[in-house]
Amino acid sequence: MYSVGQIIYTVSEKNHKIIPIKIVEQVTTKTLEGEKTEYSVSIPGLEKQKYYNLNKFKKTYEDIEVLQKELLSNAKKAIEDMILEGEILREEYFSEEKNKEPSIEEITENISLKSLKKEENKSNKSKVKDLKENNEKFMCKNDKNNVKINLGNGQVGNLNLKSLKKNIGKNEK
Repeated sequence: MYSVGQIIYTVSEKNHKIIPIKIVEQVTTKTLEGEKTEYSVSIPGLEKQKYYNLNKFKKTYEDIEVLQKELLSNAKKAIEDMILEGEILREEYFSEEKNKEPSIEEITENISLKSLKKEENKSNKSKVKDLKENNEKFMCKNDKNNVKINLGNGQVGNLNLKSLKKNIGKNEK
């Protein structure tokens, strides 16, 4: 697999550096179970020459270009994962749909649509059409603080949003 004197590479997980390794010894052991080859290596930077068993290194590369491609691929995947996580967080916390307060028209339409389910004499499609055509009946014109709500059976409720907010504020304390 390797030859004595060959330079291979590994990546230090601790320092995140590429470290060249020199194969300094090859030991082949033949037993009844089979043949086993082990390598001793030398790493740079040590004053006293010390040899290490190559098996202590998780992953080694014979070609630095292969190592470079793998590192770039890992970096690209990590960046893509970070971007995906950022998009998920943006969608979850800052989506315009979630943060947008419903308009008075949407509130009255939702309430009116709920009251439609209680009524049985018209089909749902015609009721929705009637509600949209007569939406002005449910709104107080030129007054964003008051809403008229169709309660069904000809009853209309008046809702003052300012007093509603005040009452909600009191209940939260």
